[in-house]
Amino acid sequence: AERDKIRRLIITLGDENKKVISQVRGLAGALEDDIDLHGELMCQTVLDCAGSLPLKSSMYAAWLAKMAEKSAKFAADAVSKVMEELRASIRSGKIRHAQTLLRFLVALGNTGVLRLESVLKLLQEVLALSEGLKAKNGGDVGIFLALAQLPFLSPAAYKQAKGSVDELIEAAQPYLASRAAAWKPLLHILKGQDLPDRLEALVSALKTMAQSDWLSQAVMHVPSFEPSLTGKPDMPDISLDVKADEIKKNKVRLQVPLAVANLITSKLDDSPQMSEADRWVLEDYLLMTMEMFAQDVEECSKQILKIPVLHPHFEAVAVETIVCQMLRLPAPVMLPLFYSRLLEAIAEKQESVKKLVEKAYEALFEKLSDLDEDCLDVLAEAFAYHLVHCAYQADWKHFTGENLSVQGQRFIRRTLERLQRLSFHQNLIHRLPEAVHVYVPQEPAAASGLPVVKKPEFGRM
Repeated sequence: AERDKIRRLIITLGDENKKVISQVRGLAGALEDDIDLHGELMCQTVLDCAGSLPLKSSMYAAWLAKMAEKSAKFAADAVSKVMEELRASIRSGKIRHAQTLLRFLVALGNTGVLRLESVLKLLQEVLALSEGLKAKNGGDVGIFLALAQLPFLSPAAYKQAKGSVDELIEAAQPYLASRAAAWKPLLHILKGQDLPDRLEALVSALKTMAQSDWLSQAVMHVPSFEPSLTGKPDMPDISLDVKADEIKKNKVRLQVPLAVANLITSKLDDSPQMSEADRWVLEDYLLMTMEMFAQDVEECSKQILKIPVLHPHFEAVAVETIVCQMLRLPAPVMLPLFYSRLLEAIAEKQESVKKLVEKAYEALFEKLSDLDEDCLDVLAEAFAYHLVHCAYQADWKHFTGENLSVQGQRFIRRTLERLQRLSFHQNLIHRLPEAVHVYVPQEPAAASGLPVVKKPEFGRM
């Protein structure tokens, strides 16, 4: 019971509706006397949380900074475990897990647990994983993992180590300049689309952060903690000890996804657009949260609504990101049904999301002629599920009238084929407007006269 209580206290850090700094201090005070007896459990729990709860990286780093004041050995053991897990994750190709652990290590630099220069040296070693490798052979792994941590440096950390940060970005330039992402057109869900991938978008976002002294409205830093040139005493070495040859030998690959298409936000004129850097960070939060909580749609929806980004376009960006992940090529990370259910779960908790989901569908309906064929199938399946959930209510103007395109007719037929599987023919005829009845598939009839029907067991039926 005591061990369960300790795990629960650590896991729920930051969940209470009060100042984070108070929760950090309270948890450190509550657990400082348990280090001798339950130190191993606490180390493992904070490691699990750091690798699974990316929104709380700064909170756990602040907590470990407080615990280091009580026991330097406990903090050192925790850092050692994180480094062991990081090396194993990179070698085994668990890139998302490695990304969350690196983010936690950057947060430890922000809070003064680790020497800031040691953290940036670690990122240089991560960057070096791309040396001599082309993108198709895993070259994106090191570059993306290293640069993706920089938006999470605090402004104070950037001020202290600006030279090292600039060197890190400069070291990535030769690879980026020679990187020929010839596969990108195959990933576009719409013909004629020219979206950057998330690595290209990240490089652009870092330039804007440098111009604003690394300020970000999307990244949360716990107040009262500052980076340090020396770090806490007795901290272990955080060298990576993984080489580019291991990436090539183990066939570690990273398919960098495209940036999210502005299906809705491009049409919102009521407020200023989110900055490039904040948009990149928010999309990153969303992608990570979906992957970490893919087994529980309900909890995933709650975690998404807890993302600490206060901007009028937050909900619109969330909907865009989920929809684009659902249509992701060559295949979405999870089944399309997961994303459909996630949209509905969020809309149930946040009423204003319902209109945004409708707008996302409408934006895609307007471009059906340019939509990739595989994406058309996925969208038809998702829209069928959406119709069932919304009691068959929708704006049917895109699928009625004499000027409906061939692609539009194909889409509505595919949608109603899937809808009939979720319901039944008579219900569709009863619930759908008469104008779309022509696209409803024929009522399925029971097969008879087949040789197998003559068997005795069919007679009893």
